[in-house]
Amino acid sequence: MSALDANLVVRMQGVLARLQKELGITFIYVTHSQSEAFAMSDRVVIMNDGQIEQTGTPRQIYRNPETRFVAEFVGSNNILSGTVKDSGDTIVIDSQLGLFSCNKTNKPSPPVGSNVTFVISADLVNISTQPTGSLNELKCQFISEEFIGSVVTLLTESEHGSEFKIQKQQRELSELDIQPSCTLYINWDPAHAHLLPTIT
Repeated sequence: MSALDANLVVRMQGVLARLQKELGITFIYVTHSQSEAFAMSDRVVIMNDGQIEQTGTPRQIYRNPETRFVAEFVGSNNILSGTVKDSGDTIVIDSQLGLFSCNKTNKPSPPVGSNVTFVISADLVNISTQPTGSLNELKCQFISEEFIGSVVTLLTESEHGSEFKIQKQQRELSELDIQPSCTLYINWDPAHAHLLPTIT
């Protein structure tokens, strides 16, 4: 539906979804558009070079990518790698940007010394113009913003040159005095850092 106007795309998505439910049959819809796939699907298959990378509901794939490819392909994710320094109550990861904490999951914890990759979705990153002393806090410089209606994506750069994306509602950002090249402090809850099952 790439040739259709944005409003018509939304209407057609609704028509196709309603038609599928009325007919009670399985539809296989092939698309490069993430928004189309997530809007209409009960189950999504992500493929890479003809191989299945991950299957699941749109929410499962968006919040819990299983490979680096899926994490890069889906949503606006920040991806960091490092070495496990502690695997006690929380998993502490030593990266080039500093020490970061991830909550444990019901899966076996990676051993100390192993290399891991973790993902933080842009919409789960907190932002402040002053340091907060929170866990997983980084000092960044504001680079640019992408304004799409009520949602704004901020692009920032850490002191080590790594890019970080933050996605917020416009009304949330209106309370902050964000000026070009200003210093921002970002942080995220350890529960929102998703550890990829394997290095990919």
